[in-house]
Amino acid sequence: MVFALLLFNCRSYIFEYLMTSSPSPVAKSSWTKFVDTVQPFWIGGLSGVLATCVIQPVDMIKVVIQLESE
Repeated sequence: MVFALLLFNCRSYIFEYLMTSSPSPVAKSSWTKFVDTVQPFWIGGLSGVLATCVIQPVDMIKVVIQLESE
């Protein structure tokens, strides 16, 4: 759910940016530049952690069910 919300927010931001005819030039602070640079890494890390926390228990249950059926 969290990943879907992050993806939706990013998609709407990108769509809004692409649809504006001429974005106004605004000087970015060093903190904003840092956040823009680091954002893909923490979003990727968060999605990896979320995928591991969700998929690993489900896979473990699947393996236990498969082993019990033998």
